Amino acid sequence: MSRKKWIGPAFAVAMALSLSGCPKEQACSDDDQCAAGQICHDEACSPCSEDAQCGVGMVCSDGECSACTEDAQCGDGEVCRLGRCGQHLLAALSEAGGFDTFLQFVEAAELYDELAYRQGEYTLFVPDDASFRGLPRECSLQLLGDAAALELLVRMHVGLGLDYMDRAELQRNAAVGEEIPVETSEVLTSSLDGEEIRLDGLLVDQPAIATTAAIAHPIRGGVFLPPAGIPAECMSAP
Repeated sequence: MSRKKWIGPAFAVAMALSLSGCPKEQACSDDDQCAAGQICHDEACSPCSEDAQCGVGMVCSDGECSACTEDAQCGDGEVCRLGRCGQHLLAALSEAGGFDTFLQFVEAAELYDELAYRQGEYTLFVPDDASFRGLPRECSLQLLGDAAALELLVRMHVGLGLDYMDRAELQRNAAVGEEIPVETSEVLTSSLDGEEIRLDGLLVDQPAIATTAAIAHPIRGGVFLPPAGIPAECMSAP
C-alpha cells in the first residue's frame, strides 16, 4: 500500500524559489525603501553606477552611495568636507560673480589651491571688483608682477584663527569694536554704524557667500592694504 507524501508550505516556497532562480530585485518608489547604499532605479533597488545617482554631496563607490572621505572623490571645484562633496569657497565666489579681481590676485599669488582645498573652517573678507578699481592703475600693474606683495595683500583678507565666522558673529564683534586678526598678523577693527557692519571703515553689507566649511564676507569701498611689503604706488590708494 503506497502513501502520498505531504508537502508543507515552507518546502513549497523553497521549491518555487529554486525553480524561479534568484529572488527578484526589491521594488521601490524612492531610495528610502532600499538597503543602505542602494538607489531606486526604474522602480527597483539596485547598486549605483555614478555619483549623480546618489544624494547631494554623496559619492558612488563600489556600487554603493556613501559619504566621501577625500577631495579626490569629488568633482571639479568641489571638496570633501564633513563627509559630503560640495563647492569650495573660491568656486562659489566665481559662480556668484563680481569677485574676478580678487580671484585673479589669488591665482597670481599662487594661493588658489591653498585656499580652495584648505582643511578645516576659515573666513575670507573679499573686496568686490568695484573696490579694486579704486586702486591706482600702476599699483595693480606692480602687484601683478610681484607674487610676494600679492600674497601679503591676499592674506590681509584671510581671517586668522576665525574658523567659520558667520554674519551674526561678525555683527556681535562689531557691536563691541572687536579687532579681527588676519593672516598677515595685522588686525582689522570692526564697528557697527547703525545696522551697518564696517571693517577698518569698509562696508560689509552684502550677503555672505558660504560653503560647508568656509565663508566669505563681501567688502565694499576699498581694499585692505598691508602696512609694508607692497609697491609704493599702492600706498596712495584711498
